[in-house]
Amino acid sequence: MRAGADAQPTKGRVNNSQSAITFVVLVLSLAVALSGCVGLTAGPSQPNPNPLTITTSSLHDGQVQQSYQATILVSGGSALYSWSIVAGSLPTGLTLNSATGQITGTPNQSGTFPFTAQVKDSLNATATTNLSIAISPSALAVMTTSLPNGVVGVAYPATNLTASGGTPPYAWSVTTAATSFPPGLTLSSTGQITGTPTAAATYNFTVQVKDSQNATATANLSILVNPGPTLLTITTTSSQLPTGTVSTAYPATNLTASGGTPPYAWTLASAASTFPGGLTLGRLGGISGTATTAGTYNFTVQVTDSVNSTAMTNLRILINAAPPLIVTTTALSNGTAGAAYPSTNLQASGGVPPYAWSVTTAATTFPPGLTLSSTGQITGTPTAAATYNFTVQVKDLQNTTATANLSILVNPGPTLLTITTTSSQLPTGTVSTAYATNLTASGGTPPYAWSVTTAATTFPPGLILSGAGQITGTAAAAATFNFTVQVKDSLNATASASLSITINQTVWQPALNTSWQWQLTTPVDQTVNAQMYDIDMFDNDVSVVASLHAQGRKVICYISAGTFENWRPDAASFPAVVKGNAVSGWPGENWLDIRRLDILGPIMTARLDLCQTKGFDGVEPDNIDGYTNGTGFPLTAQDQINYNTFLANQAHARGLSVALKNDLDQVQALLPYFDWALNEQCFQYNECNTLVPFITAGKAVFEVEYSLSTSQFCPQANALNFNAMQKDLNLDAFRIPCR
Repeated sequence: MRAGADAQPTKGRVNNSQSAITFVVLVLSLAVALSGCVGLTAGPSQPNPNPLTITTSSLHDGQVQQSYQATILVSGGSALYSWSIVAGSLPTGLTLNSATGQITGTPNQSGTFPFTAQVKDSLNATATTNLSIAISPSALAVMTTSLPNGVVGVAYPATNLTASGGTPPYAWSVTTAATSFPPGLTLSSTGQITGTPTAAATYNFTVQVKDSQNATATANLSILVNPGPTLLTITTTSSQLPTGTVSTAYPATNLTASGGTPPYAWTLASAASTFPGGLTLGRLGGISGTATTAGTYNFTVQVTDSVNSTAMTNLRILINAAPPLIVTTTALSNGTAGAAYPSTNLQASGGVPPYAWSVTTAATTFPPGLTLSSTGQITGTPTAAATYNFTVQVKDLQNTTATANLSILVNPGPTLLTITTTSSQLPTGTVSTAYATNLTASGGTPPYAWSVTTAATTFPPGLILSGAGQITGTAAAAATFNFTVQVKDSLNATASASLSITINQTVWQPALNTSWQWQLTTPVDQTVNAQMYDIDMFDNDVSVVASLHAQGRKVICYISAGTFENWRPDAASFPAVVKGNAVSGWPGENWLDIRRLDILGPIMTARLDLCQTKGFDGVEPDNIDGYTNGTGFPLTAQDQINYNTFLANQAHARGLSVALKNDLDQVQALLPYFDWALNEQCFQYNECNTLVPFITAGKAVFEVEYSLSTSQFCPQANALNFNAMQKDLNLDAFRIPCR
């Protein structure tokens, strides 16, 4: 603060006189400071008390390829120095840091390098000094430490010894005795080892390298020379060459050699005419081909190895004449009229292929529809059945011929293609119930392909006919559908048939665990707690059925469909011709001839009509296993299937559920047609497993035992999910259900 000035300036007012004085003082101070640089003085000139000076007078030496670092020092002047080389140069590889004066780097050239360094301070004052750096060469050394092996007689791999340091160029020499260096090899003054070693051994020797300054360095080295290859020799002899045959592929043969330096290359050294015509000698020594002329061939072969060593030998191959031409086929396949003949080629041997074939006997001796090609192939489709005897001839390239007598048996063609399925064999279907059956055909030439040839509306909707003849699906509408199917065999023969399938409305089907009562005596005890009643159709009128329905029960009508009962109201409808043997143990009852559907069909459908009229929900047709009993008629299993499926289809046509009564041997065949099963005494006779397919198909099984106690069969029945119970043989109201 200026003397006499206020300690504090007036608040809010500028002290103009004080600011002006301060400014003058600052200008004068700056002028005085600058006078030392530009010669401005306020009075006489004064010497600088702290001049800028480089204090380093010498720098230490360096060595080629060795890291170098040195700093040029300075004193005085104003800080923030700037360094540069104003004359001469630094050793190559070194640099001067312009801010610090530090010299760093790795010199790569020897010599003494003088230079002038300059430093400039922040006021542009400068100072210089003359310096030099001496760089000595790096130490001379042999860098090669090992050498490749050699082989006697083989040019040594191109090899150059290497050194570092010193002052190139280098001069090389072996300093140990000449015997220590592999004979046949030389070391040049430039360090290259060349030549071909002549003796196997391990050679230990010392090499020396000298630089241009006569500095030297040595190293102990060794070369292992391995023995050379053995003499190149052909090892194949004439006795090892197989004999050949004209027109026959020569056996695969390879010439062999040993010694030398593989790989080998083979050539024929004698005239081409000395080698079997048709054969070739491959470069790898393989002899192959098919000889064309018989004879003994003497020839010379040569083998050359990879270092061009060669060896030769004389060899011999015997070529025999071709064997006589013969037909070797002695028998021909049978044919079938109308069917393609099996692909057949006649065979011959000997002679000179290729062969040309022909039939030399009359054309009528050869099966009509067949041809023999010139290549010996028999093709075609025979048209007439017979045994054909003929002569074939084969001719070779030299026009030599041979013949053979042959024969072809042509069998009659297949029988007429026929559809064997009839409408009566097609099961009746039910709306919303799975349907499955197979159409069948015979004759023709399987396999068969099936199709419906009438309009799609003629076939039950929801069902399909597969190409294999299977009708499957779930019918969607009730009606009798009349349609035509066609079957085509593998020869495109066709057959057609008109068929029909009846699809009924959905019928009641008992659940697997339906409780039930079976009473064939009257009056019916309606107090039994059962979901289903099975009662006699003739002995109960509409009122009984209606009463049971009023209690929420389903009612089944019992009829005997396989026997005649002389007490039934319709007994007079049965003529004597359909009545067979008496049913053992049941007076007034006889087996029926179920083959006579022309008679029994109307009688049974009338009974089913009565079941429907009285309001029954289903029907139990009894005694439908007559083919296993002594009926007095020659009934077959198929007769029984035909009769039983007729009953099932007729019941379904009337909306009645139908039971398969006993007939255990035909469960698998009849399962698709029947809605449930009713069996007597299968546990007593150990037959119950045959009914398991009904359970598997979701169809209930009802079973009764007469002689066994409930403890003897109920556990098994419940395990099988059967609705079983104990009953008296007269089938009155008594019952002990298993569940």
